[in-house]
Amino acid sequence: MAQAVLQGTFSLGVLPVPETGDLRIDLESWLTARAEAILAPGGRSVPPAPPEVVADLLTGYLSLATLGAAPLDPERLGAVVDAVLPAPR
Repeated sequence: MAQAVLQGTFSLGVLPVPETGDLRIDLESWLTARAEAILAPGGRSVPPAPPEVVADLLTGYLSLATLGAAPLDPERLGAVVDAVLPAPR
């Protein structure tokens, strides 16, 4: 991931968080814009992440699950692993 950022092949760009006075709406709007950028063609063209980044991403997901904000069923966990550690082609 860091290599992709340094090489310029991965960049989230600058997208300021709106400031309407309603933090929840502002964050949802910002996340929606980010999701649209990720889902756009080329938005997921990131090389495999190093093990420490994979560990951080998985820990983040488990933190969300601990708060009750992410499911822990086997199918979802498999999808999370697939997302951060794609199978070799």
